[in-house]
Parts: sequence; structure tokens; C-alpha cells
Amino acid sequence: MIRISLFNFFYYWVISLINAFLPLLFRFKGLSPGQIGIVLSVGPIVAIFSQPLWGIISDKRQSVKSVILFLLVAAFITGLAVFFSPTIVLLVIMMMIFHFFMSPIQPLLDSLSTIFAKENGVSYSSIRVWGSIGFAMASFVLGTVWGRLYL
Repeated sequence: MIRISLFNFFYYWVISLINAFLPLLFRFKGLSPGQIGIVLSVGPIVAIFSQPLWGIISDKRQSVKSVILFLLVAAFITGLAVFFSPTIVLLVIMMMIFHFFMSPIQPLLDSLSTIFAKENGVSYSSIRVWGSIGFAMASFVLGTVWGRLYL
């Protein structure tokens, strides 16, 4: 149970990082608030299609773990490409690809956690709470560090 709880912890820690720093990255790249809104809006739009698709792929492969691992690697690689996208058009395209791989991870992780909880006779909440703790801790730590460095 420790491994899946830690995975939840660190996954949601990274989500907190992404939520906090992507808008700042885009501002640093010179995008206006309107452009930042456009770039960030592609994620939920792509998720409408990518989450069911990757759920079907996971069901057909009968391996949530291997699909999550693939998605993590693909999201990491495409996430790096976001940093080097010189134009807003390329940035929107890279964010679409990034979210195509990133957005299905959370529901698949919840599915994996539910399966693990059922198979091992533990509550789902005892696993999932570590994601919330990770998100909260990351938000606090990042906010504190950011505030001391730049305010």
C-alpha cells in the first residue's frame, strides 16, 4: 500500500507544480493573459476525448500500470517540448499533445487505487488521501518558496 500511496502523493505534487508554474512560464514567454487562457483551455477540451480513449486502451490491454507508465513517459517528453515552443501556435499544439497524455493519468490512477484497495482489503480513501496531502504540501512549499524569492 505504501507504493501506491506514495505514487498518489508525488503525482498530485507534480499536478500542483504544473498548475502553479505553467501560467508563469507562459507569462515569461511573453503571452498576454488572454493568450495564456487560450493555451490553458486546450487541456480540458483534449481530456474529453483522451480520457475515454486511454480508458478503452487500458481495458483492452488489461494493464492499467503499463498504460500509466507509458502516459507518464509521453507526458514528460511532450511537457519538455512545451518549454521550447517558440510560437503560440506551436505552444497550443504541444499543450494539446501534452494533455492528450497527461489528462488520463488521474482517472487511471484512481482506477488502479480502487482495484488495489479492493484486492487488499483496504479503503480507497486511505490510498487517495495521500494525493490530497501531496497537493496541499506542494502548494504550501511552492507558495512559500515563491513568496520568499520573488515577493
